[in-house]
Amino acid sequence: PVARVSARNVPQTAKGLSPDAFGGLENVIYLAVGARVCLTNNIWKAAGLNNGAGGTVVDIVFGAQDLALPLFVVLEMDVYNGPPFLPDRPRTVAVAP
Repeated sequence: PVARVSARNVPQTAKGLSPDAFGGLENVIYLAVGARVCLTNNIWKAAGLNNGAGGTVVDIVFGAQDLALPLFVVLEMDVYNGPPFLPDRPRTVAVAP
């Protein structure tokens, strides 16, 4: 399965602007388990979660009430030295969209 993840535009007028106005971020992205991803900002530099860090989608977790935007995405990072989200996979981290 593929998850279609839409941006929440605040203010609403942001929806009409081009991705160039937001550093190349698109209004809609598609995610699937096994997809390669790249972080676009620094989350935790000391642990390796910095702008440009690569990883692979392991899981996409949605809440029961909102299927439009995931609660979080579990990534297995290429390089990560923080505490693992999944104990049996040491380079996993949960990232909120």
